[in-house]
Amino acid sequence: MIQALASGFANFVVGVGALTMIAGAIGITGRIIDWALDARIYRRLFQRTRANGGES
Repeated sequence: MIQALASGFANFVVGVGALTMIAGAIGITGRIIDWALDARIYRRLFQRTRANGGES
């Protein structure tokens, strides 16, 4: 009985750890995508302001 509970708890901990790692990887990927999109938007705005003579 105790062994079954212990192995079930171990599987639960491993499952939660795997989910946490997956969620963390998704979060990091999302942050990189957000950063890349922000960089593109800022670059486009910067080019537009330079084309207008530097006045925003």
